[in-house]
Amino acid sequence: MSLAHLAVAVDNLENAAKLYTALGFVVGPVEEVAQQSVRLRKAVRDGLCVELLEPLIPNSGSVGKFLSKKGPGLHHVALRSTDLRGDLLRLSETGIATLPGYPSVGSEGSTVAFLDPKTTNGVLIELVEEGCDHP
Repeated sequence: MSLAHLAVAVDNLENAAKLYTALGFVVGPVEEVAQQSVRLRKAVRDGLCVELLEPLIPNSGSVGKFLSKKGPGLHHVALRSTDLRGDLLRLSETGIATLPGYPSVGSEGSTVAFLDPKTTNGVLIELVEEGCDHP
C-alpha cells in the first residue's frame, strides 16, 4: 500500500489553507463529505497530499470530537488500497477491526474504511480506494 494522504484536523479551513499555500502546496476547493461530518480541502505538492479537515458542526463528528479533546493536529494516516474489501478481510483475520459503519463513501466518491485504533497501536488508519491525486 502507498500513502494516499495525511489528514490534519483544523479549526478553520481558510487559515489552514494559507499555511499550506505558503509552503508551496496547491490547495483545492472546499468539499463537504456528509458521511464523515467534515468539510475538507486538499493540499498537494510533489505527490504529497494533505487533507485539511474541519467539522461541519463544531464539536460534532469524529473530527469535531478530536479537536475538542486534542486541538488541531494530525488526525489520521490514509493508505491507498486497490482491493479494499480483500484488505479488510485479510486484516480481520489478524484481529484488526474497522470502526462501526465502514466501508463508507469518502472524498470524491471514494470508498473508505477506518481501522479501529484499539487494534492498530493507537493510530487511526484509513484505507481508501481512489487516493488524493489532485486538489
